[in-house]
Amino acid sequence: MTISNQTVERCIEECLQCLRWCAQCRAESLNEDPVMMRDCIRLCNECLELCRTCVALLTGSSEFAHRVCVNVRPRARRSHKGGQSGGLLHKKSKDLATSL
Repeated sequence: MTISNQTVERCIEECLQCLRWCAQCRAESLNEDPVMMRDCIRLCNECLELCRTCVALLTGSSEFAHRVCVNVRPRARRSHKGGQSGGLLHKKSKDLATSL
């Protein structure tokens, strides 16, 4: 399957943005309450690895990129303030994990 360079570049950018959000979410969760936020931290770690893999496959023009990345659609992981300090992304992390 041939995918346009523009589409690949957009996917790479979205994965890189998702990496930044996941790293931020993980850091905030670790600072907030690591025990309470352990599921969120685990999901962020999994999401980070998946996005890193997608970026590596896409930038390397791997024949497996489409198979791995086709179901990964980083959603807008905006800060979920919900009254908690630090703008935790807990809800969005769960939303992303269920979409994977």
